[in-house]
Amino acid sequence: MNTSIKKKVNTIGLIAKIVSIVLIVCMGLGCLGTLVGAVFCAAIPDDWFTLGVSTDVDFTMGKSLFREHFAELTQELIEKANAELHSTSPGNPFEFERTEEGVIMSGSVERMTFNLSDLAPVLLGAFLRCACLLVVFIFLLRLADAFRTCDNPFEERIIKRMMTFAWVLLGCAVLMGVSFSGAFSISGPAIVSGFGRLNYSVNLAPIMISLVVLFLAMIFRYGAKLQQEADETL
Repeated sequence: MNTSIKKKVNTIGLIAKIVSIVLIVCMGLGCLGTLVGAVFCAAIPDDWFTLGVSTDVDFTMGKSLFREHFAELTQELIEKANAELHSTSPGNPFEFERTEEGVIMSGSVERMTFNLSDLAPVLLGAFLRCACLLVVFIFLLRLADAFRTCDNPFEERIIKRMMTFAWVLLGCAVLMGVSFSGAFSISGPAIVSGFGRLNYSVNLAPIMISLVVLFLAMIFRYGAKLQQEADETL
């Protein structure tokens, strides 16, 4: 192998190794922080810290929406609509009001109360993601170190580590789709579990990257085979 090409490959491996180490440290700290936070939030009593949220809501429907019928919306009709709204939904805080700009529906969102324990499932999901990324970066470090010390990028050791990294990335991509939502988190369809809510979503980016790495590993393996046949011929 050409010496200059070998040096470039080793340099790329060295840079990738340094970046991998930095990412591993960051993900390690992330794992520690999210795990400690999840345990803390789950362990403290619910009445220690409470967050209450309430807000006013104004929804305006412009008079152009009603066209020529806006003039027919008398105060009497507005009061009738409010009466029907409260009769069909007892305790509904919203009311209609006619203004020069249009019809405004205003009211207050019912006060919602959250405890820190509601944050524990969310932090647990964040810990799972950090742990998966930590594993991915560890295997990336092994691959980078192989490039840093190789004499030839078609070595069997590099090909095996590329394949391993790709499969690990694929597995972690599947695991990273799992998340736990607390009481204040709104999500799509979920599977109800014994601890909060268990949600799953698919992130295609890491899956595509893992497939690309697998494809590259196959190309490297084919290149190694061609090189071996060429060496045997010579």
